[in-house]
Amino acid sequence: MPTLFWNAGEKEVIRGLDILGFRKIDQDMERKWVSGITTISQRARYLSLLPWLLMEYYKLCGFDTSNTRPPDEAEFRQMQRRLELVIIAATQMTDKQLGRKTSGLLGIDLYDEQIGILANGGELALNLGRGGAMFGTYVAPCRAIGMLGYDAIPGKWEAPKVTLRGSRIHAIRCQNLVRSPLVQRILEGGSLDATIVSKDAAQFSAGALDQPESQEERDLLETALLTPEEGQDANTYKRFLMTVRFALSSIQAGCSSSTIALAAMFADTTMPGVQPTDSSLAWTAYEMHRRVHFSLELLLGALTSAIGELDGATVDDIVAGWVEEVALPQAITDQFVSGFVFDWSENFLAYSGAIRTQAFLDGAIERRTVNQLPHRDRAIFGLTLLTATWKRCKELYAVKHFPRTGSGAERVFPILDAGSDTTVRNLLIHVIDCGAVESHISTTLRKLGNGMKCSLRFFPDGRVLRPTGIYVSAGFSGDRLGNVLGILTDLGMIDQDNGTLSLRGCQLLDKLGGTDHA
Repeated sequence: MPTLFWNAGEKEVIRGLDILGFRKIDQDMERKWVSGITTISQRARYLSLLPWLLMEYYKLCGFDTSNTRPPDEAEFRQMQRRLELVIIAATQMTDKQLGRKTSGLLGIDLYDEQIGILANGGELALNLGRGGAMFGTYVAPCRAIGMLGYDAIPGKWEAPKVTLRGSRIHAIRCQNLVRSPLVQRILEGGSLDATIVSKDAAQFSAGALDQPESQEERDLLETALLTPEEGQDANTYKRFLMTVRFALSSIQAGCSSSTIALAAMFADTTMPGVQPTDSSLAWTAYEMHRRVHFSLELLLGALTSAIGELDGATVDDIVAGWVEEVALPQAITDQFVSGFVFDWSENFLAYSGAIRTQAFLDGAIERRTVNQLPHRDRAIFGLTLLTATWKRCKELYAVKHFPRTGSGAERVFPILDAGSDTTVRNLLIHVIDCGAVESHISTTLRKLGNGMKCSLRFFPDGRVLRPTGIYVSAGFSGDRLGNVLGILTDLGMIDQDNGTLSLRGCQLLDKLGGTDHA
């Protein structure tokens, strides 16, 4: 067991930690194509509720009178908390009526006790000490679609101004919520029970935006997402419409999730001779970089586990220990042509040539099972996935405008390019050194220099790497495409019950030019 532990303990293990420095590269590629939608902005209803709540709050601040006071961030946060609780309660009510299970609700893990009181017929005092994430989660997409402005109201908080587009949403909601006791509770607090919520549940549910009661609000929101107004960035909308076309095409083709859609796009676009569109090139590049990133995290994780068992070792020592073992699991052998026998002393050209043309292309990469493999097998799986990705993308990666700067591929693809006569063993050592060890240490030390927590999995002691007691579970960068699909579902473009395109979804896809997978 390791004798030295830095930042060990569950509270110090941060989900989504960028331990190689490549996650930002992946996510920056995708960000350009999703019109401000983030990895945590999952539901369309919040896009109309945020400008509505801001307008209601500004009215309380006297913005429609001559007696105006500056907006206060802490005061608004209390309103957000009350609204978040109402959204959860309203969504659970409409889910029960409609037979749905709506996910992506802000605060769902914070308000269990309060939701239980409401569900059991009790009365709840709206004194909430936690929550209030709606503004931070949805302000960027609301700005991107023109609901909120980038300019701020003068004051300590610098609260965003609501645009004409956001004001239209506010007006429609006010029309549907005349003299609503629920609105009063959200704005002013007080007591809340299920009867008060149920009267206006359809107007606050994150899972019922596609219902007739919300048609006018939904239509305005759809227009905001798909059509730029004067002063908005037309190129942002152009890219997003391409993404919507890709998303709807994927659903029409039977892809039930964003991960499956991305895998299918990757397989289609990397076929020899395919001339990709701007959209398919961007999404294929994103998926390629995610696969490379995952491969390198697998190598980092395998190395970290092995170092921990030995209380320190060199990369050469670790790989030498792996060489002594022979049998490989089916998750690896299935990726090679029939009859191939893995040999560490074989040259890389023979090894890479034995990987099937369709390796890792039959769907999304299964991550959980791979992370449970012994460290030797994780390393071989990582190298095999990396090599298969490199082989598949050679033609596309050579395109001049293919995005690669700062990526893991930029670090390790040259090693594979030059490795034909190198043994698999020596090439793996080189890839681990350059793609995992150097990337991890340099990224972590840079973060430490910026005052962030130490996330080192090991540290160098001469050529020996010493463990810190923190292990690695390799993961893909979280995608935003899934949230685009969720928002399109909320708008009624995708059927909630069977996951197929609705009539409105088919009409929109036709309007955008029909299916697009290359």
